[in-house]
Formats: sequence, C-alpha cells, structure tokens
Amino acid sequence: MKLSDFKFKVKPLEILIVIVVIVVVSFATIWIKNYVREEELNNLSIADKTDIQDGDSVIEVDNTNPNVADLNTNENSGEGNSESTNKKSSNKIVIKKGSTGVVQIPSINVLAQITEGSTPEVLKNYVGVVEGSSRPGQVGNYCLAAHNNIDTEIFKNLHKIEKDALVYVYTQSKMYTYKVVDKYYVKPTQTEVLDKSDKKEITLITCNYNATERVIVKGVLVSEKVAKNVQKN
Repeated sequence: MKLSDFKFKVKPLEILIVIVVIVVVSFATIWIKNYVREEELNNLSIADKTDIQDGDSVIEVDNTNPNVADLNTNENSGEGNSESTNKKSSNKIVIKKGSTGVVQIPSINVLAQITEGSTPEVLKNYVGVVEGSSRPGQVGNYCLAAHNNIDTEIFKNLHKIEKDALVYVYTQSKMYTYKVVDKYYVKPTQTEVLDKSDKKEITLITCNYNATERVIVKGVLVSEKVAKNVQKN
C-alpha cells in the first residue's frame, strides 16, 4: 500500500477549532507577557507609592495656606465644620528611600517621587532631576522630567496644565510652591529650555505621544515653607 492511498478527511468544524485554539493561545500569551511586564514595572517603580516602609521618611508642612492642596492626610479634616477651618492643619508627605523629594501638581493629579538624573532607568522609577539643574528654591532652572505614556506615565496630563496652576516640591527640609507662567512645545533638539535662569524657576518636561516634540511647562517660585521631619524609618 502506498502512502498516497491514505486520504485524510478534515471536517470544517475541526479546522475552526484549530483556528480558535491558535487565536486563544496567541492572545493568552500576549496578555500574560503584558501582565508580567506591568507587574515588574509596578514592583520596580516607586514613583507614586506613598506607603511607609523601612528607609522612608515623613515630613510635615503647615497647611494653613488655603492654596495648599488637600492631600487627604490633614490632621484636621473637619469638612463642613466652620470652626475646623480656623484650626491649624498640616500635610504629611512620604519621601521614599532613594528619593530626594516629592512633586505634587493637584490640577493634573500628580503626586510623585523625585530623584537625581534623567536616564531611562531613573525615569522608569521616578520624576528625574535633569543633570545640571539648580536646586529647588534657588536662583536658576530646576528641571524635572518624566514619562507620559510608558512606564510610570507620571506626566501623561502635563499638556493639560493651565497658567497659574500650582506646583509643589517637597524636600526633607522645605516645601516650595511654584506658579505656572507658560506652556509650549519644542523639538527634542531645542535644549535651550534647560538653560540657566536669573529667576527661581522650575521647568517640567515630557514628550508628546509620538515623541516628536517636548511639552515644556515653566513656573516661578512664589513661596517656601519649612518642613518638619516627623518620622524616619
């Protein structure tokens, strides 16, 4: 008997089942890979973590200024109580181990950890302080960069920020309040946005969604307050 004498009959239903199995397995594989990648990033990134662990510190800042955003950590919430609005309250900010501070932009729901540098590894975990920047509160250009659509996505809504919005930078010793004065777009090669300034300036930087331009937000210092370190693990 020759091999050619064998005839295999494949029913349409069997073909359909094979196709469905291939599609399901392919989608499941992609989903698992994406899930594992997301978990890896979540475990690696501390950008938006505010729980307290070993090595972290907690600072407290007087919150009697009505312009300071409510972080839902006020000692005196007293919502609806007219007497409580006259009481002194404070914000408690967690600065994670490895961070140099925290940036908060209430108008676009940003509350993220800051550290030095702007390498891909840094920006995978933090808001990065661009190399050569001045220090917060000092005369010069304090430049912060973060991703908008990969990894932490911290600055995904930076393009929505409006003039006069407030940006808060917390360090171990102070809270600095900046007011947004300008927002514009530049080409990646236009690095003059990082140039030194004769003002106490902050520059926030991220890419647009196809990375062909950079979103630039400029702000100026309007106030600073002393922060008290109330806990260090």
